[in-house]
Amino acid sequence: MEGQKRAIIEVVASHRDQGRTVGEVLSSAGVARSSYYRWRKGNGEKKAERSSRNELTVEERRLIDEVKEQYPEYRHRRVQGIVQQRGVY
Repeated sequence: MEGQKRAIIEVVASHRDQGRTVGEVLSSAGVARSSYYRWRKGNGEKKAERSSRNELTVEERRLIDEVKEQYPEYRHRRVQGIVQQRGVY
């Protein structure tokens, strides 16, 4: 895969010298502009997802699981409503 990325970067560079735009070359190659610029920048892969600072506590997770067991047919919004009625936001 790394070789393909380098090849596309080189193809775009050669076509740019001939007067074509980056967008034209990338659309004919089927590559997104954001991917091309990320590859060129040197970050070949997307960034890892950030971990949330708002992780659920053990008590909150237990309460959610209890509500889900009690009402298995409820969807997430309704479970959230019940949890909030019990004073956990």
